[in-house]
Formats: sequence, structure tokens, C-alpha cells
Amino acid sequence: MLLADEPAWQVFIGEVREFLGVRPVPTLTGTDLSLRERDVMQLVAEGLSNEEIAERLFLSVRTVERHLSNVYVKLRLSGRAARAAAAVRFSQGG
Repeated sequence: MLLADEPAWQVFIGEVREFLGVRPVPTLTGTDLSLRERDVMQLVAEGLSNEEIAERLFLSVRTVERHLSNVYVKLRLSGRAARAAAAVRFSQGG
């Protein structure tokens, strides 16, 4: 039986995640994000649409989409589920 405090545990978890196609969501400290990117992510976490975010921040929808694309690249996120999880984690402070 493999226990969580054994060195092989992390290897095992990594293999299971790779097999399932699951990547851990990066910790979101926001340090790699610009102030505007953090603003946009906070509003995403609050459930606002891109249109609502654009209106709130006095930006075009295209600019909001660009900020989100930059965030996803910086945090190496792909897929809706990973992006949703990142928004939730961001709203919880990382």
C-alpha cells in the first residue's frame, strides 16, 4: 500500500494525472499578472460575462478577451474546466 508521505506518492499521483489527462491548476498568486489582468480575473471569478467586464472596466470586449488570453497563456491553462477552476481559485486568493 502506498502512503501519501512516501516519496513515491508524488510520482504515483503524477502518473495518474497524466493517464487521466488532468493537470493541476497552477497556484494563482497574481504576481505574474498585470494589474488589469488581475482586475479582469476577479470579475470573471465573480461570474461577470466578457461584455459586463468590458462595461465595468471601460474596455472593449475584444480587449477583455485579449487580457483573458494573456492570463491563460501565462498560467498555461487550456480548456474550459481548467479556466473555470483558475477563476475560482483566483477569487479565493490562490
